[in-house]
Amino acid sequence: MPTIEVSEETYRKLERRAAWLKSSVPEVVKPLLDVPEPPSDEPATPEVIAERLRMFREMMDFFRSQPPLYPEGHVVDVSRESIYEGCGE
Repeated sequence: MPTIEVSEETYRKLERRAAWLKSSVPEVVKPLLDVPEPPSDEPATPEVIAERLRMFREMMDFFRSQPPLYPEGHVVDVSRESIYEGCGE
């Protein structure tokens, strides 16, 4: 099995975390390795761009189809006075 070298201090921290979670060091480290690969540095192909644009438009259509959160004409007072009201200046 391949190995990886870490400092003694790092390994002790992993052991403490594993003990706290009632798990093992490999189980503690595994979620860190299960992240998606970062995107490549290569430019996106026209097909990828078209797919992303389609997904974006689909998402925007979904949001536009939702009922409004506030009644029409609703105004929020974000003045400094209202934000700090009651803070005991």
